Amino acid sequence: PFYTDMRSLFGEYQWRMSDTWTMFLGGRYDWHNYLPDHMFSPRAALVWTPNEKDTIKMMWTKSNRVGNDSTLREGYLLNQADSSVSDHTDVETIETYELRYERQHTKRLWLASSLFYNIHNPVGWSGSTTTKEAILGEMRSIGFELEAAYHTDRLRVIFSHGYTKLVGYSQGKTVQWTALTAAGQEYGMDFAGWDNHVSKLRVEYDLTEKWSVDGSLQVLWGSPGKSDFVDWRREVLGLQDDHIYRGGIFLNLGLQCKANENLLVRFDAYNVLGFIDKDYNAYKVLSDGDTAANGGTLQQQEYITASPAFGVSATYKF
Repeated sequence: PFYTDMRSLFGEYQWRMSDTWTMFLGGRYDWHNYLPDHMFSPRAALVWTPNEKDTIKMMWTKSNRVGNDSTLREGYLLNQADSSVSDHTDVETIETYELRYERQHTKRLWLASSLFYNIHNPVGWSGSTTTKEAILGEMRSIGFELEAAYHTDRLRVIFSHGYTKLVGYSQGKTVQWTALTAAGQEYGMDFAGWDNHVSKLRVEYDLTEKWSVDGSLQVLWGSPGKSDFVDWRREVLGLQDDHIYRGGIFLNLGLQCKANENLLVRFDAYNVLGFIDKDYNAYKVLSDGDTAANGGTLQQQEYITASPAFGVSATYKF
C-alpha cells in the first residue's frame, strides 16, 4: 500500500493597462510527495479590444501534468525508494502559443478563429522492455479553429471546425515506439491518437413556447497518422489488423418540453446513425499489442464504435 499527496497554489493578476489593452498573468505551483522537483505552470495573455465588435487575444501557457500514481510509484521503486531522484517519467509538459480573434459581427452573428502552436513532451508507453513509460520526446504541432454562432428569436446555431497537424517529432533516446505517432519510425508525420480535422454543429429550434427540438453533429474526418501507424505495425512488427479507422460521424437528436416553470422533460436519441451502419459511430483507440518477435499473434482493432441509445429525462425545480 502507498499514498500520494499533491498540494497546489493558483493565482492570477489582471492589469487594465488602458481602455483597449488588458493583461493577464497567472500560474499554478504544485508540490507532490513523489516528485523531487516542484511543478510550476505559468500563463499569460494580452487582450486588445480596439472597438465594441473586435477582440484579439495573444496567449501563452506552459502546463505541467503529473503522471498517474502507479507510474510514480514504479519510478520510486526503481530508484530504490528514493523520491529525491527522478527517473524522468514523472511529468508531462506542453507549451502553447495561441492567437485568437473574436468578432461580434451583428447582434445575431458571432465569429471567432484561433491559430496555435504546441510544444509537447508527453509521457507514455515507450515500447521498451525495460521501461514501461517514459518521456516520448518532443512533439511540435500547429493548428487552427474556426467558430461561428448565430441566433434568432427561435433559432440557435453553433458551428466549429478544428485542424491539428504534427510538424516535428524528436523521439526520446530510450523510446522504441509509441502509439501516439509512427513518425519516430519514419512512417509519416501525423498524430495517430486523434483526427486531423474535427467538425461540430449544434442546432436548437423553438417550435412553441413549450416545445423545442435540438440536434448535434460531430464529424471526425479520419487520421492519416493512424493509417501510418497500422502500416508500420504490419510491415515491421508483423501484426495484422482487422479494422482500419477512417473517421466517424456522431448524430444526436432531442425533443424538449417545458411543461411549466418547474418541470422540464426531454426525449433524446444518441448516435442514431449507428442504426444505419455501426461504423458511422467509430472512434479511435490506442492499440499497442505485442510484437511477432515476442510471440504476439493478437489481432488488434484500430477503433471501437459507440452504441445507439435512447433516453428520457425529467427535471423538476422545487
